[in-house]
Amino acid sequence: SASEFVVAVAASAGFIFGIGVAGVRLDYVAALLVGGLVAAPIAAYLATLRSVTVSATQTVTCTVVQGEDAVISVDGWIDLPLKIGDRVSVTEAAQPINFVELQGAAPFWDLVRQKVDLLPR
Repeated sequence: SASEFVVAVAASAGFIFGIGVAGVRLDYVAALLVGGLVAAPIAAYLATLRSVTVSATQTVTCTVVQGEDAVISVDGWIDLPLKIGDRVSVTEAAQPINFVELQGAAPFWDLVRQKVDLLPR
């Protein structure tokens, strides 16, 4: 957040003014600053890709509170438009789903973990 950024800048400035810049390579400082400015938004975006894990007995409900063109994608196959105020709830299915797994093939979630490396093991 902006407040964390201000605190980090103030702490860094205080540290530099306290010890001085003697022996500090300003080109290294500039490289780290630019790297942080580039990496921070990417890291924030990637953090949103992590899946949320809840108990099978829990219900997860999402409500559209603002924005335009909200869509829910069901199994990546059916896209349904949503409008402000719409709610989507996800609960445990009454019947378990059986997946087909080819003999000798790597399990689907193992392949996803290998390719994305974001899901919990």
